[in-house]
Amino acid sequence: YTAAISNQNCPSAMSNEIEVSITHIGESTTSDVNVYPNPFESRLIIEAGTKWSPDTEFRLYSETGALVRFARASDIQYSNGKYIYHEGLSKIEKGIYYLLILEGEHTHRAVLQKK
Repeated sequence: YTAAISNQNCPSAMSNEIEVSITHIGESTTSDVNVYPNPFESRLIIEAGTKWSPDTEFRLYSETGALVRFARASDIQYSNGKYIYHEGLSKIEKGIYYLLILEGEHTHRAVLQKK
C-alpha cells in the first residue's frame, strides 16, 4: 500500500510502500480490556485483569498506519491487574492512534487520541 494526504487540494508526496501480511486471524475481544485516559498525554493504563505472557505485544500505530511504538508485556510496568505504558508516549505528535495488543489467540484494540 501507499498513501498520499491532501489538504486543501495540496497533495503530499506519495508515502513509501508498505506491505501488509496477515499472519494470524484470532478472536477479537475488547470486553476484558479497558484503556485510559483517552485522550492521553504521556501514559496509558491498560486494565488487563490478569498478567499476560511476557511475549504479549503492544503496538501503537498512527492514523496513517505507521508503527509508532512497540513493546512487549515484559517491558511494561504491571501492578494490580494494570499495565502502565509510558515509554516515549510524551514524544509522539498529537492525533489519533490505534493500539493493538496481541495476546495469545486474542487481539485487543483501542482507538486513542493523543492531546
